[in-house]
Amino acid sequence: MTVEDTKEIIGIVRKSKWNSVREFLKKIISQTLDQKIGYILVAFDVRVKGSKILELSDIIKNPDQINILDKIQDFSMMSLYHSDGLTHNHLNITKDDEVIIVIAKYLGGNIKYSGLFDFSIQIDSFNNPFFTNASGKTINCADIINLVNPNITEHTMINEKKKIDLDLFVFEKFSGKKAIWGVKETNSFTKWKENAEKEYKKLFGERKIAYREGKITKDFKIFLEGFLDGRKISEILLKRLFKNK
Repeated sequence: MTVEDTKEIIGIVRKSKWNSVREFLKKIISQTLDQKIGYILVAFDVRVKGSKILELSDIIKNPDQINILDKIQDFSMMSLYHSDGLTHNHLNITKDDEVIIVIAKYLGGNIKYSGLFDFSIQIDSFNNPFFTNASGKTINCADIINLVNPNITEHTMINEKKKIDLDLFVFEKFSGKKAIWGVKETNSFTKWKENAEKEYKKLFGERKIAYREGKITKDFKIFLEGFLDGRKISEILLKRLFKNK
């Protein structure tokens, strides 16, 4: 059984795939068309059989009229709108250089479009948003974060989400020891903080402060981040601060 709900699909695809995009639009119209109301079609800078039309307006009220889309060879913007007062289906297609951008919002069942778009996102009433690529692979929200932020580091995510102190995180990551026992700092962590501050001052000057009112200073934070973000950290410094490394 086909489940009908409100779906919103945003797809980006190369201009050369207009024929495939057109078939996708025709499927949506065919599935959702109410012949009493019809779809209002408006398109600008349209090329039909080699002729240029600044504005094309029409109405699609039966399945045969859907084929009007077959005549459209090129355009700058196209809108297909269908509303009965309660349901609003809107298909908006624009061209930006060599790219077609499709925004389709409609009430209906699933329409297969795997592999059509170079990139797409689908939002509906029952599921989490998901993304697809040109191969048809489905990508979830967690995966998309990693794709758009390839340089995000483990400590950044932890600090943003859990607000863990950076010095604590660095100590536990590199020493393999606990920084907190119960509600108190362990002796190892306290001693390590003292040594870390000494090494920090050796590198940047005795006037540099690592902690102010119990909180890590901005410059000391940058120093600690050097252990985590792929920067070259002296092996000697690592060995001095983490004896077991």
